[in-house]
Amino acid sequence: MKTALLNALAEAEAFPCFSELSSSDFTLLRDFSEYRGLALRLYTGSSGQPWKEFRLHGSADYNFDELYRLNIDPLPDKPEDLLIKEIAGEKYVTLISPYMVDGSHFADLLLLISADTRIGIKEWHFFADHLATRICSKFQFPLHLIRNQVESSDRLLSFLRDTQKMLNTSRQADALPPAPGYEERQAQLWFDEDSPMLTSFLLKLQRAFNFHTVFVLQHAGPDAYNQISVMAASETDGTSSEIEEMIEIAMQHYRVEKHATITKSSVFSANQEFSSNNLSPLVFACQAGGQTYGHLGFLMSDDNFKRHISHRSKLMPTLANQLGLYFSHYYQMRKEARHGRMLQQINQTCNTIISSVNIDAILFKLVESLNYLFGQYSGAILMFSRETNELGLSNFLGGEKPQNLDMDRLIHSKGPVIDAINEGSAFDNRNGHYPLPVRYVLPLATTPQATSFNTEFPPARSLGGVVLFESELNKPLAEEDLAKLMPILLNGMSAALQVASNYAEKLDTIKALEGLMERLSDSNKLLDEMIVIIRRLLKVNRISYLE
Repeated sequence: MKTALLNALAEAEAFPCFSELSSSDFTLLRDFSEYRGLALRLYTGSSGQPWKEFRLHGSADYNFDELYRLNIDPLPDKPEDLLIKEIAGEKYVTLISPYMVDGSHFADLLLLISADTRIGIKEWHFFADHLATRICSKFQFPLHLIRNQVESSDRLLSFLRDTQKMLNTSRQADALPPAPGYEERQAQLWFDEDSPMLTSFLLKLQRAFNFHTVFVLQHAGPDAYNQISVMAASETDGTSSEIEEMIEIAMQHYRVEKHATITKSSVFSANQEFSSNNLSPLVFACQAGGQTYGHLGFLMSDDNFKRHISHRSKLMPTLANQLGLYFSHYYQMRKEARHGRMLQQINQTCNTIISSVNIDAILFKLVESLNYLFGQYSGAILMFSRETNELGLSNFLGGEKPQNLDMDRLIHSKGPVIDAINEGSAFDNRNGHYPLPVRYVLPLATTPQATSFNTEFPPARSLGGVVLFESELNKPLAEEDLAKLMPILLNGMSAALQVASNYAEKLDTIKALEGLMERLSDSNKLLDEMIVIIRRLLKVNRISYLE
């Protein structure tokens, strides 16, 4: 019979993992005539009902307290008689064996056998102890109960696989056409697309590891962030504001674009029964390709904190990397969608304005495009005069100019700004190398410009330039916007300005020639008027007349 017990233990080694168990699933002891039933009591740590019970075969109609009670009065004469239980007129032996993990009581196994067994009680006790270890270890305890010394790599890999399935990348990405005030609508649209999945992801993570609060900051797209928090608190218990303040403090160490729109959401799960005191923040960067696309953070108790920062803790960084890949995928797709929308808008604007001969209308459209497409509200447009060929102020972009900037002095004194406009090249002062409240100078040229961002083309004389001031009103320009989109807009506008300028010049010449007819009787006045016309056509300041 001892051999039969050993064979049963060997078969128990191959018992599958389970979260639910029924009588039909348990057939290990089918060949033992003494076997009557088996009961398992396993700790889950859930609020309200921390223990989960499975009662199989003959024990199905009784709970643990009914099957095994030590408070019998009076006590029997022999200690082993404490194990004898009479049920429905039949005597049984009840053997209970605990399952311990790292010094913690995780489960109990109760074996119910007939009192007429041919195997000694001592042998049954040894068997029950080993069976408890083999069966209870196959139960899928909540992950937050399993300490890192005995964590199952299979369980963690299964958890990673389940979370990765949630990160669905099959959705399409799109961007709204640029328009006044579209930034907030665009950020809300992207938030509505991402929040259901991220909320489910955070809830799964919180429940699996019993975190008090889990939060994520996602760089959803250009100038847009999503921040979602799942906290074990009630919206009415007054602790949510404290938790949100802790999250804000934790995120102060991480760079968020100043002009970006952050859309926030909080979910109150209220499924943990512990205080929000003595919580520690832990934040992981979500990266892909060396770039950071968001952060995954936790507020946890000291025990959990030590567990997840040990040298063996690879799960949370792996989850952060999963999110980093997901975030980067949609960020790049939305960036390209936004690029396409802006390019479409620039082409429509340039195609519409190219037929205009009204210089003021073209300059108004340029200011509008710089405002709505690129978020530039503080700057000026400088243009060369057709009559005097001197540089002058044409328009402001709408916002306030820096207080320490003298526009007249800037225009009429030599310096890198005027040199760049005269040469038809760009000037980049983001590093503050020159003591000027100017961030960029971009030329208005009808040919592709030679800039510090793109030196493929030779410089060409420009019609003027756009000066962008160093101001909080101006959003930082991405390199792609600066090197590709901005030159397309300025080149198109420059072509329209050149057409309008040529038209105005021809119109002025025709009017001047018509005026010559009135001076045919006065040769001196006729000569003076002809010199003015020639100077304007040839764009020269001095003319020598030989008779």
